Amino acid sequence: MSDVIIGPDGKPRCARAGTGDSPLVRYHDKVWGTRTYDESALFEALTLGVFQAGLSWEIVFGKRDAFQKVFHGFDVARVARMTSRDVSQLVEDASIIRNRAKIEATVNNARAMMSACPSLADRWSRH
Repeated sequence: MSDVIIGPDGKPRCARAGTGDSPLVRYHDKVWGTRTYDESALFEALTLGVFQAGLSWEIVFGKRDAFQKVFHGFDVARVARMTSRDVSQLVEDASIIRNRAKIEATVNNARAMMSACPSLADRWSRH
């Protein structure tokens, strides 16, 4: 199977995105393959990648809206302020992937991004 397919609209896509009009195809076309320097968007990509480790993209993508909610729209500063109590509550939240290590990694990644000077978004925009 090829890693790239051509959709009925003529656009090339990763095979995992599929074809037709679906949330996954729209995400692929508008987010996945689009350059961004937006810190929240970069943090979302990092976070979803953390949660994908060992799982299929479809599982993680299916919980994207829930991740956006529990991680405050991927607002780095708000996630960096999350406490161990917040983490424990998320471990109990069935709307997301309840892996304590991945949730803690997300909070720690936000803290690392907050301490980066210049910001990760600024660093990427220079390249």
